[in-house]
Amino acid sequence: MAVPDVLPAAWLPALVEGPLPVPIHSELRPVRWDYGARLYALENAAMGGPTASPVFGPTVAQADIYWRLYTATGRGSWLDTEAPTTWRDTALAGSLLALNQLVDETVARAPQISAIRTAADVVLNPNITIKAREGRKPQVGHDTTGGNARKLADAEQQQGLQTKDKPDPKVAFGIAWATRDADQPPEAPLLTYGAWLSTSNLGVTNLRAEGDFLRGEWSLTGRQKLWKTVSFIATARSADRSFEPSSWSGGLMWTVPWTTGWTLRADRKQTFDAEPVVTWTISLRGERRTPVPRGILF
Repeated sequence: MAVPDVLPAAWLPALVEGPLPVPIHSELRPVRWDYGARLYALENAAMGGPTASPVFGPTVAQADIYWRLYTATGRGSWLDTEAPTTWRDTALAGSLLALNQLVDETVARAPQISAIRTAADVVLNPNITIKAREGRKPQVGHDTTGGNARKLADAEQQQGLQTKDKPDPKVAFGIAWATRDADQPPEAPLLTYGAWLSTSNLGVTNLRAEGDFLRGEWSLTGRQKLWKTVSFIATARSADRSFEPSSWSGGLMWTVPWTTGWTLRADRKQTFDAEPVVTWTISLRGERRTPVPRGILF
């Protein structure tokens, strides 16, 4: 074995007593890449890690309490009839996000494959994102994160969970597959395919419009920041399997300034029926990042 001219002093005894030690390097990778373990780690990070979306919080917390009680007593907590469907949809959304990130990590190590993957995604999930940054030219790009990542980001913005005070102006539109929204009924299809349009800091703080090709439905949601911690939110939806408007709602939301993830909200909802039904709601919501217990993933 060839020996370099200069060696660290601590390595000299190893030349006589045994083989040279292997230096610790942050870029060293295991000989065999365990995709199963990596996918599980990404699923935990997507739904319950420090970088997870707070949208997963309520379902993850409910599952945590249930399985802890079941493990300790043999009987879990009480669940409503929609809980299994919600758990399945949440696990599927998190798994799709993790799988997409795993594919990104894999193809990133091969530029040729990455280009092929991006080209295929443009065909299956065509979309365009235009960002305008102060003092720079507008950037036009394609987002490969998929419909679920976009819907989670939109949900965080509508809930007032956006951390950036002044987001860069952005407009994005495209066609994509995505799992159903959490506020849709369980009988709604698990996967939907439709067009969407979202804007940020363009006249309105956040605006999202979606049309479902499979069910023939649409929804429109907007949020306008009135003050640093106060926003006005309005939503309109079509009827089930119809383009006719079904209901609209509007209200004020206050983001509690001295803590993270807590909002106080007052809404008025009205239907478009012959005899309109008006509902007033006041809600205090806490969206903290809930860790996923080790070994328990729904």
